[in-house]
Amino acid sequence: MTDHVLWGLVVVFSLIGTLALYDVRYYAMHRTLHRPALMRLIHGVHHRVRYPTAQDSIYVHHAELAAAITQATSTRTTPRSSRSGTGCCARTPSRPSMPAVTSTHRTARR
Repeated sequence: MTDHVLWGLVVVFSLIGTLALYDVRYYAMHRTLHRPALMRLIHGVHHRVRYPTAQDSIYVHHAELAAAITQATSTRTTPRSSRSGTGCCARTPSRPSMPAVTSTHRTARR
């Protein structure tokens, strides 16, 4: 297989894994919100809709929305790049590191 095909497979499986992981985490959060205290304070807003439609599914308390957005942005299944320079996901620095400039003496002005 070529590198392009392998990277394509990595992208596809990462996307599927990310969506599956998000769904599991969101389901766990949703089940937790069905506890009596949280239902009354937060999640009850979502269940007050009498005749739910697909558009009403976004009718949620702002705390629940913030938690869902946090979960969506923190769910990651792809490996982070290595700083050691080894491995398939290693990055090369955009510019070389410059040594710190230190001056041990001053030149006198005349």
